[in-house]
Amino acid sequence: MFQSHYCEVAPGVSLRYFDEGAGQPILFVPGWAFSAEVFEHQIRELRSDYRCIAVDPRCQGGSAVTLDDCSYEQQGADLDTLIRALDLKDIILVGWSFGALACWAYARQFGTGRIAASVTFDNSPRSISDDEAEYRAGTLADLRGAHFESLRTPAAFRTFMEGFADGLLYEGKMEPALRQKLIDSACEVPLMAADMLYLDGWLTDEVETVKMLDRELPCLLFIANYRKDAGVPFMEKNYPNTEIHAFGMHMMFHEYPERCNRILREFIQSKVRKK
Repeated sequence: MFQSHYCEVAPGVSLRYFDEGAGQPILFVPGWAFSAEVFEHQIRELRSDYRCIAVDPRCQGGSAVTLDDCSYEQQGADLDTLIRALDLKDIILVGWSFGALACWAYARQFGTGRIAASVTFDNSPRSISDDEAEYRAGTLADLRGAHFESLRTPAAFRTFMEGFADGLLYEGKMEPALRQKLIDSACEVPLMAADMLYLDGWLTDEVETVKMLDRELPCLLFIANYRKDAGVPFMEKNYPNTEIHAFGMHMMFHEYPERCNRILREFIQSKVRKK
């Protein structure tokens, strides 16, 4: 697909990343259990004007498998190592799903000095809430169900990912080959690592971090249709400076790449300034 590069973030732990094009860097981080390959349409279209870097977090895609600190806090620290190794500045930091947690953890731990803008594909500042009017993933009972029923055996994990692919990723019908590729890639993540990251993601609360980004940086958020009724008014009220677009499903950037890329380009051109 793209040439693979590697960055060692800890002894024996290297992250695979793609690095295409030149110009202001856009750093893409995929969600739980997925590979940076999901951003193929963004890289191919945007690399003519930007330096597009997409990274596989540890245990995902082509990166090293390790059970050391499977958390988004650690993924944020790994991003800092990668960013410093590549000496990236004025970054448009893009996180999809729980990949946004890695981006937010990076900003919280290391500040916004190297970030020019924050872009999120369908992830809420916190996943668990009993408030139906909040932009959220679900309740504690939902997390218990996934942890105890769907992330205990490889077979249950595969069934869970099949339901995830069929119910949340695409608005229309996904091509069978793509569906199988996504499921197979996700299921290569060690079950224990997948469970730890899932629990960590659901239990993480980055409300204050996202408020900080909303105050300090241009921010862009894409919300899937199935969460827009609560998500749009909640985000508009609590994060008033963030530009919001609601359409598609959880993987709207892959199903509707032309629309997403156009919005992303216009956002960068109109609102993002180099520091």
